[in-house]
Amino acid sequence: MDGDEKTAMRFPAAGRRSRAHWAEMRFEEARRIVSCDLAWIENTGASPLAPERVKVQYRDGEEWKEVRGRQGEAAAGRITFEGVETTGLRIEFEAPARSGSALAEWRTGQVQ
Repeated sequence: MDGDEKTAMRFPAAGRRSRAHWAEMRFEEARRIVSCDLAWIENTGASPLAPERVKVQYRDGEEWKEVRGRQGEAAAGRITFEGVETTGLRIEFEAPARSGSALAEWRTGQVQ
């Protein structure tokens, strides 16, 4: 994700039934990931509202598993966890009710 408001992932308009969403990253080669940085924007120009719930999952073979040792919250912008060696990372999140918030940036913290 590039942080550009024009290409940001948008939550659905207020009033839609489902507020659950997910975004996924895939890597050609396995990487050791230890954190996620998430940035949110608001379509209306107001202060952005972070999701009510965020899960971080990693790809283990053909399965998605939740990371362990998670610390931090999406509202603070950084979520850290026990390092995982993976070819994919996914976040599942629930948009706030009556919000125009959108995911603007998603970066991973990698161990070299």
